[in-house]
Amino acid sequence: MVRINNAYDLNHWLLVLFFLAQLCIFVSSSDASEIQTLLKFKSFLSNDTALDNWNNSTNPCNGTTNIWSGLYCEKNGKVYGLKLQNMGLMGIIDIDTLSGLSALRSISIMNNNFEGPLPSLNKLGALIGVYLSNNQFTGEMQDNAFEGMSSLKKIYLDGNELSGKIPKSLAALSKLSELGLQGNQFSGKIPNFAQSPNGWKYFNISNNRFEGRIPASLSNLEASAFTGNKGLCGKPLTPCKSSMKWINSF
Repeated sequence: MVRINNAYDLNHWLLVLFFLAQLCIFVSSSDASEIQTLLKFKSFLSNDTALDNWNNSTNPCNGTTNIWSGLYCEKNGKVYGLKLQNMGLMGIIDIDTLSGLSALRSISIMNNNFEGPLPSLNKLGALIGVYLSNNQFTGEMQDNAFEGMSSLKKIYLDGNELSGKIPKSLAALSKLSELGLQGNQFSGKIPNFAQSPNGWKYFNISNNRFEGRIPASLSNLEASAFTGNKGLCGKPLTPCKSSMKWINSF
């Protein structure tokens, strides 16, 4: 037991307790496993000089303030979002590693040099926003690519080289309010989306290879959302020509 004999001793111990409390706050807000998760994620990237301050010597977050570049942080010091835009990054978006970030709700890697198939985003079912625009992603998406992502509100895949149909699981997302697919090579018919007609804050599928009639649920959107698809027709674009062929029996 520590005996306090005078005011000096009291102030001394109060100061010690204050610093111990501060240390506890830092330790509690510093999740060692989260640090290692981020460093492992970085190890799959190349041309990553923009992330040079990602290292073991500092905490990624201090409350809502990000210490490491390209992070959004919550009040409790957890990583809420990745904002790795315009960094010249290449390599692999290792989704399995990112699943170790329990508070992660948003990923943005726009305007980088990632290529190949889209990562398996549905392994991160709690995501609210996904921003993968202006990279070099290619290939078709599986119909179940967005299964289990019931919280997803915003997804931007524009400016890549993606092809094939819009996945059924994407069209089925009832909370989706922003969708950017323009400037790819998507094809086929536009599916009926689960959203109410007035639920869109942003919708753009222009400059692809879609064909057929625009669903009535999307007919109140701007024509610019559909231009550059030669096979599309119907409001708000030009009317569709009748496919009925009359046979002259005379």
